[in-house]
Amino acid sequence: MTTYLVTGAATLLGRDLVDNLLNRPTCTTVYALARPSAVDRLKRRWADDPRVVAMACDLDQPDLGASLPDSVDHVIHLSTKAVAAVVTYARTAGAVAFHQLSPGPDDRTLLRGQRGMDVRIYRPSLMLGDSRTGEPFGEGDLLSLVSRLARLPKALPLACPDLGQTNVIPVDYAAAVIDHLIHHHGGSHLTYPITAPESVPVHEIYNAFADAAGAPRITTTVPAALTRGITAVSTAALGFLDRSRLLRATRRAVLAELGLSRDTLARLSTNATANDAVTRRALAGSGLSVPPLSDYARTIHHHWSANIDPDRASRRPPLQGRTVLITGASSGIGKHTAVRIAREGAHVLLVARRADDLAKLQAEIAGQGGTALSYPCDLTDNDAVDALVKQVLADHGAIDVLVNNAGRSIRRSVIDATDRIHDYERTMALNYFAAVRLTLGLLPSMRDRRSGHIVNVTTQGLQNHTPRFSAYLASKAALEEFGIVTGRELLSHGITVTSVKLPLVSTDMTAPSERFNAFGTLPMMTVERASSLVRKAIVSRPETLSVWLPFGRHAELASMIAPRTTRALGHIVGYEGMPDRPQDRAGLPAMAAAVARMAWRRL
Repeated sequence: MTTYLVTGAATLLGRDLVDNLLNRPTCTTVYALARPSAVDRLKRRWADDPRVVAMACDLDQPDLGASLPDSVDHVIHLSTKAVAAVVTYARTAGAVAFHQLSPGPDDRTLLRGQRGMDVRIYRPSLMLGDSRTGEPFGEGDLLSLVSRLARLPKALPLACPDLGQTNVIPVDYAAAVIDHLIHHHGGSHLTYPITAPESVPVHEIYNAFADAAGAPRITTTVPAALTRGITAVSTAALGFLDRSRLLRATRRAVLAELGLSRDTLARLSTNATANDAVTRRALAGSGLSVPPLSDYARTIHHHWSANIDPDRASRRPPLQGRTVLITGASSGIGKHTAVRIAREGAHVLLVARRADDLAKLQAEIAGQGGTALSYPCDLTDNDAVDALVKQVLADHGAIDVLVNNAGRSIRRSVIDATDRIHDYERTMALNYFAAVRLTLGLLPSMRDRRSGHIVNVTTQGLQNHTPRFSAYLASKAALEEFGIVTGRELLSHGITVTSVKLPLVSTDMTAPSERFNAFGTLPMMTVERASSLVRKAIVSRPETLSVWLPFGRHAELASMIAPRTTRALGHIVGYEGMPDRPQDRAGLPAMAAAVARMAWRRL
């Protein structure tokens, strides 16, 4: 019966190796060590196998930051950090063998000096992803470059410098070989190179992934002699430019975004061509062989593009399969928007206070073949909003679109609100602070995915400055400006924000004003038309979206051309002509009186 301790168990190589060890009938326990943040993932991965003991460790701590087992048979160190500390532990635990992955020069000297314990060193060549599952192993920058070049015509020939040869193997092959060599009785203090039979030109690695992605191939390489000349000139030029700290930082930032950093090129150019005769002898009869990159490049690219590509969300259809969270979804604009986009394949998250209404809407959407989930929440309760964010992210990981639609409107003149500061506090609580709190809670996950869109439903009143709505318009103005600034800050990170400036819409919120007949002479937008504008904002993602009628853009234009006249008309028509209460003097008499006051004051 055999016990193992594996550091770096949360890496792809570590996980594959642990899987191989568990397949051995003599395996009784595997102590899988990883960073504290990764331990839960390991526990979930092997939850059904009691032989795996997932443990948190810190290689920067002298005692490795963990309470390690008193005895173990094999210690397998898959990191180049803290080699001396792990060797010391192995000797203390009475390990029969210590296995080290790619040690540095100083650590090799340390390992050669060990006596009384079998020491084996494994030196794999360039490891790419898992050939079976497609999970990448450090080639993300290259795959990002390929995905961007895939937007060019596939037949376009590309040229690059001669970057030399490299040797590549899939990480699952390296794990299988290490597992075999751990149990191979071939002698102590041996170094095992793990390589493919043949090296390949570096540009052929790109071509293998380009074929999988439909990107242009590299068909021409600049000869090495000419490459050296070009490299010398470019190095001199870069050296001159790099004298400026600003230009040096700028160059590195741009190359990193393009996936062409020096570290990436250096990794791909690693040429492990050590004599692997000792490894080939040890593998004889094992049945292990290296698959060619062309056999698994497509698998790696497919896994990366479907699960890891930071731009994958932005390449999906605008609504099909998108997760859209809508506040104020129980009625009015929110309800109609939810129904509309669910018909087009969006997965809608319904948020409002009234749980019963949300349940009915969810059932209605399901009855039409759509998908929706209800999240009852009082958005003016800060703790409830925080809990909502936590629950949504736990259920869905991230959302694609947030529609801040919930709102409260109060129609009251400023002079009548001098003792009603709570009017302003209540509207700001829902219209501004709730939306901001929800947005801030969801932004980090959008930033991590490099994709997200926020739609803030504001009002055309910000264009014509409608009297008697000071509390409402102030809250919507704050929300709109917050959204515009947020969108401009995060634009290059794939996050956009749209402000939809809706005119007066016939909903429950505007019913009190309609009862007073305050807007009897003005056209009102239907809720169906309003929801279509919100849908347009989700799909087209402009910074602002408004309509000419009724009078939104006209009012903005008039304010620029004739500001004094526009202000006077706003007072005479918008304020005096539309009273707070139906019994107040209104219409032509009130407007005439206002004109008389203004004229008299100018005399």
